[in-house]
Amino acid sequence: MSATNHPIILIFGAGANTGYGVADAFSRKGHKVAIVSRGALAPVFEGRDFLHVKGDLADTSSVEAAYKRTVDELGIPSVVVHNAYASTMAPDNADPIQLPVSGLAADLAINTTSVLQLLQLAITGFAKLPDSTSRTFIYTGNKANLEPFPPFLSLGVGKAASSHMISFAAKAYSSQGYK
Repeated sequence: MSATNHPIILIFGAGANTGYGVADAFSRKGHKVAIVSRGALAPVFEGRDFLHVKGDLADTSSVEAAYKRTVDELGIPSVVVHNAYASTMAPDNADPIQLPVSGLAADLAINTTSVLQLLQLAITGFAKLPDSTSRTFIYTGNKANLEPFPPFLSLGVGKAASSHMISFAAKAYSSQGYK
């Protein structure tokens, strides 16, 4: 694959459901697709002309390397998608406050810290794109940021924090046309 005049989408979290669905939908609309996963791709991706990059959202250097490889091989993405999550369960689902602090910290690295890093990378890249280019950051989720969803305490904390961060970024960069 080489850089082209096609728009580029970079998707972190390349599962067989949402990850594939997003990749397929954007590919059908003419986007070059880069997908990032920790391991092997699901069979549904076989035969697709997608750039597969191994990466781990828990590792900031891995996130940076995946973004850089996408830019080097395809170009600057105009759409960046965070479609991954982690959720440590409390030993007793009836009492989610017993969630191990170490589990929450590890989950926040994937659910929230990586969102900040991807926002920073996306915004830096977006600034280099032609003015006519649409720029979009997508964070997939559920209603865990809005209401308690036992036993997924760490997931809800991460979704709520990331929702706040993305809302802030949307306001801060809306005048530049970033979505």
